[in-house]
Amino acid sequence: MRFIHSLTLAAAMLLQTPRALAAPGSQKSTVVTKAESGKTGLTFTFRVVPEAKLHINQEGPWQLELLTAPGLTFASTTLKKNVVDFGLPGFTAMTTMPPSLKSGSLAYKLIAFVCTDDKALCFRDVHTGEINWKK
Repeated sequence: MRFIHSLTLAAAMLLQTPRALAAPGSQKSTVVTKAESGKTGLTFTFRVVPEAKLHINQEGPWQLELLTAPGLTFASTTLKKNVVDFGLPGFTAMTTMPPSLKSGSLAYKLIAFVCTDDKALCFRDVHTGEINWKK
């Protein structure tokens, strides 16, 4: 009897815990990117826009990986949750020096989290893409 009660309690807790769902091709957010050239280098902005009726979840382990960056130098090519700008919401990555090429593209992988208002459903979105840039 005690075992059944423990299982029932565990099942109830599991049902109440928000989950991050992920299904290939079913993104619940989009990423708007921008590349800006400045005197000291380039600034890349990755802004996450959730679907209607969803909001940004600040609790998930957000991450941005800069995958290929010919001609560009970054202090770090992996940005974690501790540098997410939730006011944006998203990431900003700056080169540490001017690019060595006149133009190119930056490939990236961004992991973001969005939820319903009551957090009954949360979604882990994995976005990949490229940003074209010019000096």
